[in-house]
Amino acid sequence: MNKQLENDLTAFVHTEVNTSKAFHSGGDLIDLSDDAKDEACEIFLRNHISWMPDIMPPCVDSYEAALDAIYSDKPNEFYYLLHDIHRQAVACGKKLHTEEMWDFGELFFDVADAVASAHDTGFDYKLRDAIYLYLESTLREKVDEVWGYHYGEQDEYGRYA
Repeated sequence: MNKQLENDLTAFVHTEVNTSKAFHSGGDLIDLSDDAKDEACEIFLRNHISWMPDIMPPCVDSYEAALDAIYSDKPNEFYYLLHDIHRQAVACGKKLHTEEMWDFGELFFDVADAVASAHDTGFDYKLRDAIYLYLESTLREKVDEVWGYHYGEQDEYGRYA
């Protein structure tokens, strides 16, 4: 795990231990609120930007801006991102409904409709949930590693559990 990710996840774990009773006793990411899971996903993706091509279509020219929009508290930011994706896709001469454009999964095939209406208030939550499910096993492992190091007990082999 890179040092910046470790530092960011350590701060996240400390915050969650202090605010979540379920997390305090076991350190399992699955026990946290959706907002906390979203925060963990954002932390991970900002530290592993190389995972973004698996999540966003190839026409997105700024993954940092995409993360800002996806995890923004301002609902309009997300819809600006969708419109920007549409604009970039048209500029690239690609259709939003092609498999190559949306390698992440079928959830993204709904984007064109969301772009057209721009009022699908649930799409951003669906996207965040899909991102969490995509990252879940890797992210749970990383969070568990950090939680175990700070709050767990060492076994006879020096591993934290």
